[in-house]
Amino acid sequence: MRRNKNKGVDLNPKWFNIFQGGWYFLLILTTAMAAYITWSAAQADRQIAVSFAVDLAHVSIEPPSDYIPQITYAARYDNPPYEYIENGEITGFNIDLLREIATNAGYHVVFVAKTLNEKTLGIRAGEYDIATIATSDQNKESVNFLTTFVTSNPVLLVPANSSINSFSQAQGRVIGVVTNGNMYAFLTRSGFTSKIETSDDRFQLAKNLSDGKYDAILIDSREVGQVLAKKSNYNFNLIDADIPPDKIGFAVPKTKGDLYQMLLEGEKMAHQSGVFDTLSQRWLGEFNNLTWWQSYGRFLVGIGVILVLFSASIYWSRIILQRLILSTAKVAENESKYRALVRQSPDGVIVFNRDGVILEFNAAMERITGMKAEEAILQ
Repeated sequence: MRRNKNKGVDLNPKWFNIFQGGWYFLLILTTAMAAYITWSAAQADRQIAVSFAVDLAHVSIEPPSDYIPQITYAARYDNPPYEYIENGEITGFNIDLLREIATNAGYHVVFVAKTLNEKTLGIRAGEYDIATIATSDQNKESVNFLTTFVTSNPVLLVPANSSINSFSQAQGRVIGVVTNGNMYAFLTRSGFTSKIETSDDRFQLAKNLSDGKYDAILIDSREVGQVLAKKSNYNFNLIDADIPPDKIGFAVPKTKGDLYQMLLEGEKMAHQSGVFDTLSQRWLGEFNNLTWWQSYGRFLVGIGVILVLFSASIYWSRIILQRLILSTAKVAENESKYRALVRQSPDGVIVFNRDGVILEFNAAMERITGMKAEEAILQ
């Protein structure tokens, strides 16, 4: 090493090269060791993850003790008394009964709003766990039904001024029905008419009927009260439909056999406990009375008017008959007085009719003519 007066200490180039080369070697070695450590750690983590996954495959994870499995029910929110919204809550006969069945079976029900057409197609495709639909042959191909059914009684509504007076007269006419309902199935299957108009909304059907777009609508008798109560100015006549009553029941997709068996047990418990009878009386009993009056109230009023008119006619007939009897008696009395006057007259009296036949021949005339009255009368 030598000292430079101007630049200070100056390293020997030989020793500097050795020092620089050692520094590079140490840097490369350190980098290699770090890479190796990182690779080793990654391999260890991978081995741990694989081991954990293998162990996890043999572990049964139990749900929380308060966990309740859910089932999805496709409901119509405008179909009282079965399923509808009241005060912001879903309620109705189907809703309360299904909740009881599901609780007995160990399930919690989640409700989704669907039209009749949507829930019919959806339950067939297995999109929902349960729904209430018609027990048609087509539906039975893809779903199983519980044992509880509600009977559907079809009726025909026609405008009050319609020429249709019987169900048979509606054949071939334009008839409105709810989409994919049992009435629609009947019309398409029977060929009763090819002019079928459909809607998911029964109130829209009634409006279209009132506007003259349909000749008639075919709906469930239980829905008549709802339709008439919706608008007071509807003027419809109700005609009994010559269609066999159909059944509507809880349907479960055939692909969900275990759920179906569980719900069957829950339904059985609902019947045995008396809950089914209580709900039927609460929902269907009161509703039937209301619907019966709303459906047949006008008919009863008409019958009442007829009875009043009939009673009035009987009353006036009796009065007229009494007056006729009195008048007849008066005429008979007057006639009797007239005959007595003629017979007792001191003058001879002969009474003729228009044909000249003698009707009366008094005693004075007998003396005058020398003829007897018996000989003269009817001559």
